[in-house]
Amino acid sequence: MQKIALLIFTVFTFLHTSAQTNIGDTAFNIVLKNVKDSLISYKNIKAKVIIIDFWASWCGPCIKEMPNLKKYYTANKIKGLEVFSVNVDDDKKDWKKALKILKTTWTNVNSPGNFDSKTLITWNVEQLPSIWVLNSNGVVLAKGFKLNNLKGIIDAALNNK
Repeated sequence: MQKIALLIFTVFTFLHTSAQTNIGDTAFNIVLKNVKDSLISYKNIKAKVIIIDFWASWCGPCIKEMPNLKKYYTANKIKGLEVFSVNVDDDKKDWKKALKILKTTWTNVNSPGNFDSKTLITWNVEQLPSIWVLNSNGVVLAKGFKLNNLKGIIDAALNNK
């Protein structure tokens, strides 16, 4: 019995750690529905830098971070920045209501389940907000919880010809 338990633990640990995306790795694709129920992937976005923003309407720090993201996006869109937000609200009404209040202009999709969202699990997101920075090839340049901590990396990637 102990050997079986050890085998299960080893397999689970391998699968869990091999599924994590680290800086320098190509990020997992995300294909989810937007507010119009159309399937959208960040891989279809043409940009120098893509910010993947994981958030929820019930997450106070997420809502607090949105104005910073909005201001930064507006100032840098012309340089090739795009944002792809992944909301994890179970109730799509809450998500859509929050979008109306926040008035975001970038792509927003929903992966219901809160912290049990399949997308959060696949990307190994353990805290919200979670901001991931990808280059145009989908390679992870940085990840963190506050945009201000990532601006230097994003600015460098945007200014890289």
